[in-house]
Amino acid sequence: MAQMSQAVYRSDGLPHSSFEFSTMHLRVTAQSGAARVSFTVQLRFTSALRPVGS
Repeated sequence: MAQMSQAVYRSDGLPHSSFEFSTMHLRVTAQSGAARVSFTVQLRFTSALRPVGS
């Protein structure tokens, strides 16, 4: 899993906006008898907080 965050502040020190990016890799393996299946799932999440009107 990888995560990155960024925050922007106004000159008076109050938060202006923030962003968060996350990526998760999940390896899944299933086996039934002699059959085996393996695959990787990649999930990406992005969240942003911005002032109203931006």
